[in-house]
Amino acid sequence: MAGADKEFEVGERAVLIKEIEVVGFVWPMLEMPVVTGPGVYIRALARDIGEKLGTGGYLVELERTRVGEYRKEAALRLGDLTSIDWRFVQEGHS
Repeated sequence: MAGADKEFEVGERAVLIKEIEVVGFVWPMLEMPVVTGPGVYIRALARDIGEKLGTGGYLVELERTRVGEYRKEAALRLGDLTSIDWRFVQEGHS
């Protein structure tokens, strides 16, 4: 298994947080959508926010709603695909 019995330290690096907003809070749960630049680890962001608040922090749920130009709203559910759709995808069409 990769990394088994090995110690490592993750260094700090600058990341881009484009948008962040608290949309819900009921102790101890905080809900906030975040728009980031590439390479941002949301779990690390939760940890860092918790450290700054002096409470600790971790994710209970993570939902990716956009990757680049691809949005959740435009995605198809697997159950909605027909065998014809799958053949089209397998042939390399998008």
